[in-house]
Amino acid sequence: MLHRMAILACALLLGACAATGLARPDIQVVGAEVLRGDLTGQELRVRLHVTNPNARPLDVANVRFEIELAGERFATGSSDRAFVVPAKGELDFEVTTRANLAGALLKFLSGGLRGDASEYRVVGTLNLGSGLMRTIPFEHRGLLGDRKR
Repeated sequence: MLHRMAILACALLLGACAATGLARPDIQVVGAEVLRGDLTGQELRVRLHVTNPNARPLDVANVRFEIELAGERFATGSSDRAFVVPAKGELDFEVTTRANLAGALLKFLSGGLRGDASEYRVVGTLNLGSGLMRTIPFEHRGLLGDRKR
């Protein structure tokens, strides 16, 4: 009898853990603006678009990310400004980042960039302010100026 109760408890616990799993949100770069900079680095305002496929809102405490252009690291950023992405909803937010436009331009001119110069990849984590799952990794590949909905 004790053995059956232990198996039942484990099954219920595994079911509860599976129920708290969240699908990865889709995060795209939808705009960027140079704020200031020089040859060694630039400060950019990057607009990101989040699509939440989950049936519950995402209470985001902060986001950390890296953007690659044509396979080369281009910019890194983070935001400690909290926001909520509605359940099955979308939200745009802006983040100030540090970038190296000069380095990317030199690699592009020398043919050193791999692939199409308009290809980008954004990868990072959404860190949630509540819930059992506190960190959600994300990755999106796309073309600059191409906004999927």
